[in-house]
Amino acid sequence: MVGACPWVVNYNVPVACESLSQAQVLCDQIREAKGGLKGVQAMALKNENGIEVACNLLEIEEIGPEDVYQKLRAECEKLDGVEIKSPYVIGRFPKDVLSETLAALRENE
Repeated sequence: MVGACPWVVNYNVPVACESLSQAQVLCDQIREAKGGLKGVQAMALKNENGIEVACNLLEIEEIGPEDVYQKLRAECEKLDGVEIKSPYVIGRFPKDVLSETLAALRENE
């Protein structure tokens, strides 16, 4: 038996805010389960660098990091004093992996 799961891109967005509950409000606005963006799972995390909105992007071909960023930016404007810092992606995009794989296969022909 072979199993497979869809590609997941992790997109994390550090936010300047006073509490984890403020970040949770942001998560609720972007999370698909709460009526937000399609294929987005989100949770608020506190770590040594502060607070961030950690996202799993499950429908990367439809909703990417830029879509999430724009939605978060709009939601931050509604919350006094909350700002986005420097977002980052963990891992790789499927199209990049495919391109690199094809290039490697061509080199080995």
